[in-house]
Amino acid sequence: MKVKIICHLMPWEIDYALLNFLKLKKSAEYLSEDVQIIFDCVLNLSGAVIDWKESKINKSYFIDKFNTLKNLVECFSINRYEVIDTNDLYGHLDLQRESVTDDIDGYIYMCADLNFDETTLSYMCNAAKDITDKYFIVTPEIYKGWDQSWDIISSDKYRHISHSDCGQECPFRIEYDNLYNEVYVEKINQIKFAGWFDFFSKDFINEFATFPDSWSGYGPWDFYSLILCHKFNGLNTKEKINQYVVRGKIIYPIESKLYPSGFSAHYKNLIAKTNINQRSFIESKIKSAVEDKISYYLNRNI
Repeated sequence: MKVKIICHLMPWEIDYALLNFLKLKKSAEYLSEDVQIIFDCVLNLSGAVIDWKESKINKSYFIDKFNTLKNLVECFSINRYEVIDTNDLYGHLDLQRESVTDDIDGYIYMCADLNFDETTLSYMCNAAKDITDKYFIVTPEIYKGWDQSWDIISSDKYRHISHSDCGQECPFRIEYDNLYNEVYVEKINQIKFAGWFDFFSKDFINEFATFPDSWSGYGPWDFYSLILCHKFNGLNTKEKINQYVVRGKIIYPIESKLYPSGFSAHYKNLIAKTNINQRSFIESKIKSAVEDKISYYLNRNI
């Protein structure tokens, strides 16, 4: 089984990359021999997003640090490990599009500021190996969400925690608790994910949840995909989008209420951003993009 991990880093996330790469290095020891991890990672220094002339820190600092971290992920098959140093607009949407390939079985999109235990990756891959659906998603559990819509993938262990207190726990304490949780895979009856550390089947990414070529930079692909899933599952089609949760493997943002500045605030105070706002453009196009995709699937009669 070939799985591609895709990691898009902004410069203020460089210390999160160190934490996650260390965790990935340990995770490699738990993978079964029939799982091959392909790694695509870019450090995005795009001048369309960051005004380096007005920044108080030189981009070379981040380039040197990024290059130093590479040896931590050389336990995987590195397909791409690159600094994006251009004045053109670039973002996670571009990396997602460029990372699509036909010779793998699934993708994991990894957010830099999430904490996960070193066995989570192996459990995710093992769960995916046993699923025969064409379009599917495998997610770990989350500690608690901001509202009831997240309860379907939240851990019962923390059911007593109010939604308003979802960001109060120590992420490293949750990682410790993971060692003692019962782990099993559950198919759920709705679709809910955020692209934090989720496994998407090859056909879900390569075919189902593609997005317009005009979308570039940063935008809510997760929101677009969720709407698309809900619309598609409401159709009278043979195929459905299914989601599975690896219960007992809980992920949690490091940058929480307990650590409000995380490991990025120092850099953010030194980096000057431009005024570009491509997210608004993409948000304005989500409805029409979903309608176009649904029409496409209706015409295919799948």
